[in-house]
Amino acid sequence: MAIAQIPQQVASAAKDAAQDFRERAASLKVNQPHWSRSVAVSVLITGVVLLIKGKRKAGLATAVAGAAIALLEEPQEVKAAWKKIPGYIDNGKRFLVRLEGFIEEFSNQGDRLRGLLDKAQR
Repeated sequence: MAIAQIPQQVASAAKDAAQDFRERAASLKVNQPHWSRSVAVSVLITGVVLLIKGKRKAGLATAVAGAAIALLEEPQEVKAAWKKIPGYIDNGKRFLVRLEGFIEEFSNQGDRLRGLLDKAQR
């Protein structure tokens, strides 16, 4: 009987080891850094900084390179983000309109306060 149980114990241990290996391999895939994403984001940020500093040609070339790297890595995600850009622009426009209204109201309140202080000093 003991000889028959040894292969079953070995098979059981092999199954447990294989399952443990699969779980570790899956966790490595999830935790593995995506170097191409990091490069794409870094290059895009560099392009934006160059554009902000006024170096249009270098900034545009760098941003295009970052977009190309991102497109190679995740084409579906880039397409989805591209389709969302008009919504982001609309949200940004609405935010700027609200901010403009707030600044205008703040300026009006400042003018009123200045008028009251001028009257109080007279």
